[in-house]
Amino acid sequence: MLDAKRAIELKTHQIAAPANKADENYRSGNIHTVTVDDLIMRSSNDRADF
Repeated sequence: MLDAKRAIELKTHQIAAPANKADENYRSGNIHTVTVDDLIMRSSNDRADF
């Protein structure tokens, strides 16, 4: 039972860590506003590098 509780706590931390980082970035103004088209273009450019 304790192992299951620990596994849940670890998974919760794995999920929460990126969310906390995103919140920290947002609050500090470290964000970029882009459109869906911008994201698609960046994604296309990333694939071309391989």
